[in-house]
Amino acid sequence: MKVLLLADPAFASTEHALLRRLAAGLADEGVRVLSAVPYDDLPEGVSYGSRLGVFATDVGYAPTGLPLTTPRRARDLLAKVTGGTSPERLDLVHAWGQSQWEIAWAVAQAASCPMLLEVWDWPSARAAVSFVTRLARLGRAVGTIRLSAADTELAAALTALLPPAAQGMVHACPWGVHLAEHTAEHTAEHTAEGSATAPEVNDRTGGTRVLALWPGPATDGARTPVRALLQALAARPSRSGPSGEGLLLVMDQASAQQTGAWADARKLNITEWISVVPGHLTQWDALLDTAAVILTGAQGEQAGLVLDAMAASVPIIARADARVSFLSAAHTPACAQLVTSDDSAAWSAALAAVLDDPARAASLGQAARALIERERLGFHHVTAVVRLYDQLALLRGVAS
Repeated sequence: MKVLLLADPAFASTEHALLRRLAAGLADEGVRVLSAVPYDDLPEGVSYGSRLGVFATDVGYAPTGLPLTTPRRARDLLAKVTGGTSPERLDLVHAWGQSQWEIAWAVAQAASCPMLLEVWDWPSARAAVSFVTRLARLGRAVGTIRLSAADTELAAALTALLPPAAQGMVHACPWGVHLAEHTAEHTAEHTAEGSATAPEVNDRTGGTRVLALWPGPATDGARTPVRALLQALAARPSRSGPSGEGLLLVMDQASAQQTGAWADARKLNITEWISVVPGHLTQWDALLDTAAVILTGAQGEQAGLVLDAMAASVPIIARADARVSFLSAAHTPACAQLVTSDDSAAWSAALAAVLDDPARAASLGQAARALIERERLGFHHVTAVVRLYDQLALLRGVAS
């Protein structure tokens, strides 16, 4: 089976480790993986180089252009994928990142093969439904499109958005990570993308304790919980832990801009307790040595950096999210300290539960790691994806 992984530049940068793990697993299963890589400013026919290592063959393509150029760009990409021979040689297009769904659909149509759209948060779920609905209204055949949801609860929520006749196109393929020693794994997986720097992180039990903030998808309501979190930090006595150690909240540049965190921190007079790292938080080498990772989004998001933190037993403090299985209030045992409302008192209580109670923090970290080991390892994800690929192959009688 020959599969084209087509990820938009933003997704490929953020979830590079996930794509690399999947490509490696698929290669082990005998799947030939091709990775569409944007030309960017490089000469025609030249790609960035191997994004996914030896596990995939890079194929250069033009990710942007006028809508009228999409069919031509898709044909050019398909010709490279098939080596100029029969387009039936491509068996499946797996698209990651909604900005490239149009060209992914055009490639799949030209190749007469199925297309799989990856859905990893609530905004992408709604966009996928809109995309499929629009194609159906235009009279396009959508019977060979399937939607892969990165979490079981997200899959259920996505299914509920679709009419009964289309609900069968949703499949749950929960993302997974490695459970190796986190320091070595983190360094190996992110070296190719570069690394960001931040103030030195000391041991979780002493010195300055660092909290990493991940606000999730950019939405209109993203600023409210972050403001409440900052108010909670400002209200902590000397913003310190039980032994007097200081606290530092770290976020990346995109998150700071998206949430207005720096402006709010200035109003609260706590800018000295905020650090903004360059690049993306996934590129920050100290992420897995933090005292806690804080999730404020509640947008059904699966993020590789969160799963990596859980695998490393880093405590998670998160807004309760019914569309994420392990952040649901109904999930037992608790894998995260959940916040059920967007007010500073709720965030204060959650911070105290983790930062002022080492036993509670350790218990949450151990439960999170156990969950990863039980059902969210990389091979769990690969197994689910291969099973789905086999089902999609049957749609056109392709032997896998």
